[in-house]
Amino acid sequence: MSLADSSDDKWRKGAIAGGVWGTSEMTLGSFLHNLRIPFKGHFLTAIGIAVLSAFGTKWRTKGMFYRAGLTSAMLKTFSPSPKVVVPMIAITIESFLFEAGTRILGRNFSGFLLSGGLAMQWAVLHKVIRLLMLYGASIYFVYEQLFEKAATGFELPFVSPVYGIVFIFALSFVLGAGASAIGCAAAARSKGSGEPITFGIKQGAPLGSVMQGRAGRYSLLWLFLHIGVIVAVVGFMDKSEWLAYVLLVYSLAVSVRYRNFLKRFASWKIWLPIAVVSFISGFVLKSPEGSFFSTHGFLEGVRLAVRAFVTTCALSGLVSEMGHPLIADFFRRRYGDRIDSVLELAWGTVGTVTPHVNVKALLRNPVSGIAVMMDSVLDSGGSKAVLITGEVNGGKTSYLKAFLKTLPDGADVRGFTAEGIYEDGMKTGYRIRDIKTGESSELCRRSKSGFVFDADGLAFGEKSMGDVPYKNVYTVLDEIGRYEIRGGGWDSLLKKVTAGGAIPVITVRQNLVDAVCSRYGLRNVEIYDVEDTGRQAQ
Repeated sequence: MSLADSSDDKWRKGAIAGGVWGTSEMTLGSFLHNLRIPFKGHFLTAIGIAVLSAFGTKWRTKGMFYRAGLTSAMLKTFSPSPKVVVPMIAITIESFLFEAGTRILGRNFSGFLLSGGLAMQWAVLHKVIRLLMLYGASIYFVYEQLFEKAATGFELPFVSPVYGIVFIFALSFVLGAGASAIGCAAAARSKGSGEPITFGIKQGAPLGSVMQGRAGRYSLLWLFLHIGVIVAVVGFMDKSEWLAYVLLVYSLAVSVRYRNFLKRFASWKIWLPIAVVSFISGFVLKSPEGSFFSTHGFLEGVRLAVRAFVTTCALSGLVSEMGHPLIADFFRRRYGDRIDSVLELAWGTVGTVTPHVNVKALLRNPVSGIAVMMDSVLDSGGSKAVLITGEVNGGKTSYLKAFLKTLPDGADVRGFTAEGIYEDGMKTGYRIRDIKTGESSELCRRSKSGFVFDADGLAFGEKSMGDVPYKNVYTVLDEIGRYEIRGGGWDSLLKKVTAGGAIPVITVRQNLVDAVCSRYGLRNVEIYDVEDTGRQAQ
């Protein structure tokens, strides 16, 4: 059963909140990546915290936050970027930290401030853990020496290196709490009710690609080898001189097995950290002779860099092998139905929210931007809309007629359907037929330059809608396309009926759904795909 029809309120609301979070990750993340904005991870975490706080203010559903995080993390698997595992882990942990904050202080403003502060800690903590995994505890000694040299230079010898770490964590806590405050303010500005809208079907996205083994093959042997290498590096590399040389051979084998990883050897992003750590170690790690530049320190830096490189190879290989069919089948058998339902609802959310996201406006005024995203998935008491999508000549009109038969008895239905005009087996135009009276009129004819619309046909369509009021009236328009988006055809008619509170029932091509929703401000949208035979109207 779809979550859209399910009584599982926690997962339903979690999937919707996670869909909004995932949408912000996709749109804002791409924007920040293209501009090469530093600390973009902190920006994205702050937006996620604000989204959770906003929905937490609207929905008092316990357990919703970590479900939202799991949903947003699953949406990351559809990203075209190969770097999805680390963001997925980060999003999941941040959501659990946020949930923990509300369990401590409750689902109130103070609780959300604590939750935001805790969630933002991961943005710093995961970097600390990553450094310790890559370089070992020796990296802290390098940091300590650098900090003491800086403190001496500023004549602050009494300042402990621990203060620097505490300051960074405290600053991140303040930023996270501020993000929560923004989310609470956005919830106050939102005009939507506490109930989510009803979603129909939304076309999914292709699976994203991660680093694959040769010919897409997976190996449990390599999986366990990568795990063993990580254990060896973390537990024994600092205690063994010869282990580093053995693991370098392993790294070369990894680069051969995973062709995409081999390309990274040519990247400056691999070699620059090695050079920086090695030379910094040469200056800050003193030799017994006390020279300005220590060969001993430099070699220690090289050892740290080699450790980091080997760990990177092992982690990358481990991520690749996690796609093994045995692992995938285990999760599919155990959680497959739940995952499918969550993703169906999440993608419905993404499709609904995306037309209402303005990245620049979101950065300028995050309170207003998040409120707009919230309102797109909250029932505001306004008119609903039904979109029936498909390709050209894909059966949209037939599906529309079947759908109209499913409407409640006594429903006020107005408008028209479109029927092709054929001559010698060729479609030469369209006629529209009034749903109530059955009368028809020619709408357009094909010419060398395209379709030419008949003024009488357009007037007939206007007449089929009847007079105001349109409140709760099903207004059928078959169909809305590029001509309307440019301001022609049924553009003014659709604007009039939506402004009057009608429930538009529209046929539209799949690639124009977002543009139509954006132009006509359609929020509470149910989308039906004629190609999805499992959910066709009966």
